Amino acid sequence: MKHGVRLFSFPLAWDEIAYPENPVYDPEFENIALAFVGGYWKYKARQLDRYLSKYENNLTVFGYTEWPYGKYGGLLPIEREASLYRQAKVSPVINEPHVEVMNVDQNERVFKVLGSGGFAVTDAVPSYREWFSEDELPIPKNEAEFHEIVHLALEDSDFNFRFRKAGHRAVIERHRYSCRAEEVLKALNIHVK
Repeated sequence: MKHGVRLFSFPLAWDEIAYPENPVYDPEFENIALAFVGGYWKYKARQLDRYLSKYENNLTVFGYTEWPYGKYGGLLPIEREASLYRQAKVSPVINEPHVEVMNVDQNERVFKVLGSGGFAVTDAVPSYREWFSEDELPIPKNEAEFHEIVHLALEDSDFNFRFRKAGHRAVIERHRYSCRAEEVLKALNIHVK
């Protein structure tokens, strides 16, 4: 404030128009265990490979190109993503390598998955805890714990449902773009009735 400028940082949020909370059922996604929507490139592959390559037989990926493992589902139109997240048993949220080290630049996929009613588990990025409690989002301390959480989410439907429900509620209550707009107005000391 020394120079009269205050800096505020706000996370991304859930886009409830693109990712509706009650997406339509899509028969193509009926039996998907693990789903990931995103690209595979050398830098991010360092993280993707650590967390996802061991699931090559249970992983379905969607994006512009095939991955070296997993079943490739092709390019997925945005209007079908919410259905995928809702119907897949697990939708991992994997960040670029620097995010795990520096705790910055977390991606918005967590809001997409949880807003759609899906089960999300992040890679070992503790800064997600600033947004979600331990009851709302499983955030592993390391790679081994990530695999334990995934295994539990695939095998224990109560565990899976409990996190889906709590994470979904958290996004609806605190992580909509309307919530971010309110935070911006509050930070600027603008009161709207």
